[in-house]
Amino acid sequence: PDTISYNLVLSTITDGTTLPRRLLEQMQLRRIPRDVISYRNAILALSASNGGASDLINMAVNDNGLKLSSSSTSREDDLQVLLSALLHTHSTSTWSELYYLYSHYNVPLRYPALRLLLKALVWNGKCEYAVYAYCLVTGRRV
Repeated sequence: PDTISYNLVLSTITDGTTLPRRLLEQMQLRRIPRDVISYRNAILALSASNGGASDLINMAVNDNGLKLSSSSTSREDDLQVLLSALLHTHSTSTWSELYYLYSHYNVPLRYPALRLLLKALVWNGKCEYAVYAYCLVTGRRV
């Protein structure tokens, strides 16, 4: 099996809370590269069962085998895929970890991704956090 095979299986899971994580761990053990699609599919699988997305983002942050595109623009697109998946989870606890991925991979947080981040915060009733996040990212004074 390869990354594409695992990604396909991950995309079919709709009700398991431990299976997506177990599959990602199995990929690590077998030294099969994980990409943003692997994590996106796992996050979406967990969003159907209301939990665990935070663990998966932490796993992605600490995953030395996470395969991102080589160009800066493509890395930006890669991370935006994770942002979009997180939007479905309605969880704000994972945004700081995802923001860390942007800085870790030297990817600027541009308008489309920033808009997704702010939208998720507002949807979760964290309007004040959205203002602070916007100011932090744009360098404006609070």
